[in-house]
Parts: sequence; C-alpha cells; structure tokens
Amino acid sequence: MPALYYFPGYGGGPHSTTYQALLAEFPETKVLLYDNENAESAFTQLKEQLRDVATDALFIGQSLGGFWAHHFALLHNQKALLINPSFRPFESLRKYGLSEEALTGFRKYDRPDILREPPTVILSKEDTVVNPAPVFERYKGKARFIYVEGGHRFRHYDVLFREIREIQETERLGQTA
Repeated sequence: MPALYYFPGYGGGPHSTTYQALLAEFPETKVLLYDNENAESAFTQLKEQLRDVATDALFIGQSLGGFWAHHFALLHNQKALLINPSFRPFESLRKYGLSEEALTGFRKYDRPDILREPPTVILSKEDTVVNPAPVFERYKGKARFIYVEGGHRFRHYDVLFREIREIQETERLGQTA
C-alpha cells in the first residue's frame, strides 16, 4: 500500500481539519510543513522532508498543497490525489497580500508536465478561491475528476477516504498480479 504524504494548503498544517481527518482515518499519514509565502524556501523544506520518500507513495495536496504535491509527484514519479489544487499560486495567492516578488517565485516551480499516472482531482463546485481552469487545461481527458458540493474549504472526507482506499486497493492488486 502506498505511503500517504499530505501537503496542506496556504496556512494549513497539523492543525488543519483535513489533516486531522486524514490522521484519524489513516494514522500513518505524514504531513509536510513548508513556508507558504516563499516558494524557494518551500521547495527546499519539502525536498528535505521527502529525501527518504517511500518507493510507493501517494501525494495528497490541497489548494497550494496541490501545487506542491503535483510538483513533487513529478519529481519522484509518484501518484497524486489533488483537492481543489492551485496550479497557479502566483495568481491565487495574490489575495493574501504577498509581494510581487514572492508571487513570481512560484513561477519557477510551475511544471507544465503531466504525471505518468493520471491523478485523481477532487473539485468543489462552488470554489471561489482557486480557479480550476489550469487543472482542466493540463489534465482534460487524462485525470479522474470528482465534483463535490461546497466551497474551497473541503469537508467531503467520505469521498477523499474512498478515493484513497481505491488507490490503495488498486496498488495492492497490482502487486499481487
């Protein structure tokens, strides 16, 4: 079964409700902490925390964490499950008052490539924080999109847990075949 790594969104961390829900359901989940406002620093922090990443991992990223989960899934050739991912943090983080320099720093890590294994992408229908268009552009016809009710604050843990279990089961079956 793949090891679970959670990349929280802007301002998230071990205290976030999604991480707490993940931990309650999947106690082995590792939360990755990083600087939300400095892309260079975030990259360095995440790279260090993933130095000994499991050979078989599932990177779960929410919002800004979806940007980083996608980036590192590409680097480590891993699977990704993305929740309301911000594929353009240099646009979506503007509302938090980050400097132009800080916003521009994220462009360096914007990877246009697509994952070897199509990701699962969960999108909230009423999300007004993150624009889903860049995700559609990159993964149209190449990802599994799941739509849930609600805004940017994700609360559909039943859907998330079902998807994780499905990925784990697919992995388990693939290993025994």
